Amino acid sequence: MAAYDAALLDQIPLSGNPARPRSYSMLLHMTVPKLGQEMFLREMSHDLGRLSAVRSSRDRDSHYAGSDFRFQCSRLGITTPTSFTTVDILSGMEARSLPEAFRLIMKQRGCSQNKLARDLRRSQGWISDVVNGKAGLEFAKVINILSRVGWEVVIRSKSEELDPVRRREFVTAAASVMFVPSPKAGPYEDPLNVRDLAQRTARARYEHGGGAIAPTAMRHIRRIESIVTSRDRKLQEAASDLAVQTVWTLNDACRVGVGENVGRLALKLAEASGNPRAQSRAYEALISLNLDHGAVDRALMYANKGVLLRETPELSRAWMRLKKGWTLAHISGQEKHARDEIETIQGLLQDTDGFYSQSSSASYSGGRPHAAVVADMIGNIGLSLNDLGIYGEAQAAFNKCVSGLERSSPALAAFFLAHQIMAALTASQLALAADLMLKLARLAPLINSPRVENSAQKVLAQSVKWTTVPVIRHAREQLEVVTRTTIRT
Repeated sequence: MAAYDAALLDQIPLSGNPARPRSYSMLLHMTVPKLGQEMFLREMSHDLGRLSAVRSSRDRDSHYAGSDFRFQCSRLGITTPTSFTTVDILSGMEARSLPEAFRLIMKQRGCSQNKLARDLRRSQGWISDVVNGKAGLEFAKVINILSRVGWEVVIRSKSEELDPVRRREFVTAAASVMFVPSPKAGPYEDPLNVRDLAQRTARARYEHGGGAIAPTAMRHIRRIESIVTSRDRKLQEAASDLAVQTVWTLNDACRVGVGENVGRLALKLAEASGNPRAQSRAYEALISLNLDHGAVDRALMYANKGVLLRETPELSRAWMRLKKGWTLAHISGQEKHARDEIETIQGLLQDTDGFYSQSSSASYSGGRPHAAVVADMIGNIGLSLNDLGIYGEAQAAFNKCVSGLERSSPALAAFFLAHQIMAALTASQLALAADLMLKLARLAPLINSPRVENSAQKVLAQSVKWTTVPVIRHAREQLEVVTRTTIRT
């Protein structure tokens, strides 16, 4: 399903998930360029037919979404599977006991106890005893013991791991039996689970933009607010990471007021955890949130506090100095200090081996690859140089940044690309600007980022005076098409 399936699946309600798609019309316009909609629907129809998803009478909204999917297909003359009524398919795919697993296997395979017994090379009586809870008692005992410490056993079909529609973004393990935190312990009481949510939020934002995932991120935030008063410092640190990733998401969704509140929560959690790295990350997010939306004084306040932190990792200190340098670049009379900070970071990046173990760790920036973290830093250097009017060096930084991010983080790459275009226009590099505008026009429909949408609008406003130049006029026409069809959130 090409590049669009994960963005679509982010909108699909899972079992117990209150998020529901309003319509497949909305999802198509949000994630799929017009010319690709027919191919997308054909592939989606094929996959859903193969999945044979069952009706969920409890989920009326999803049933309506299914009806809308059929309408979109019929509009293009595409046959939809008759069994499709909802894609709430993950319920019923997992079992948490042997009796439940055996009943699920027989249901999915459409076989009797006798047939299953033959396949397993056991007697029908043994199968019957397992189904009725009279055999397999040792396994049941293990499950019971694990439940005492808040863990449970999950049994699932191995074949499901090969199905990209069923399992994309929902499962990270490859075993047929998994141990996962039990709901009895609470998913928001387990530091590992909370940190995993932070990483998933980051990965979704980097790939698809913050517009689509902001509501889900905020649901997590409402569940972790009380952790501020917890005595579990590891949990507070993980919750701060989740709040930080939510700030970046809200920033990308242009929800500044809410982002500021969540950023303060991230800072409180980090301070309660006693972890300087977590505090530094919270300050970084608050600085960028305020700088991106013009609140320079507030950004400088957070930057001044952030640089005073002690015992932070080298990478955290580098990020903080870079953010302060970018802030100073916005303040008249502080240009030299800004340049000094930026040159210091440029010198550190000449030998990034010292950052490697920190940037590639799962606890930093959503567990991104080392190269992506460095590319992000170079992009921030480009923003700073651009604000200082050093356009040639800014262009070189943007080139490195975008080439390093466009595969792993297309939403972030699009943001830096828009700023690269504005730098080219400011320097009257019209041929370069036109090429980059066409590149942005190809990238923008694949993401849902109000921040990128706003940047694209700025590009159109800045380039309007060159509409008589053929290459700019053509590039503007292409960019105007995608900005008109992008869904704002």
